[in-house]
Amino acid sequence: MVDLPPKPVFTRTISVGNVIQVAVILVGFGGSWVAMTSDLAAVASDVAAVEEEIDEAAAARLVVEGRVRALEIEAARADERYSQLLANIQAIRDSIARLEQKAQ
Repeated sequence: MVDLPPKPVFTRTISVGNVIQVAVILVGFGGSWVAMTSDLAAVASDVAAVEEEIDEAAAARLVVEGRVRALEIEAARADERYSQLLANIQAIRDSIARLEQKAQ
């Protein structure tokens, strides 16, 4: 016959090992809690920094947008002046052509 290991016996007493185990578990939970809260604070400060950078980028974008609009308006005015100059040059050429035809 095979010898079976003895069955475990449960007693209702608290030993030093039980106290140490509970203490270690409580210290572990406390350490985890402290680590999580410090990480949460670091993430919160990172989010605040990113939000500030986004606000700065939005303000810079508005400035650039205003400059681009000013350049577009200036380019449109320059195009209008160029078109007017071309029209004036064409009118002068037409006048010269008429004068040459009358002179002949």
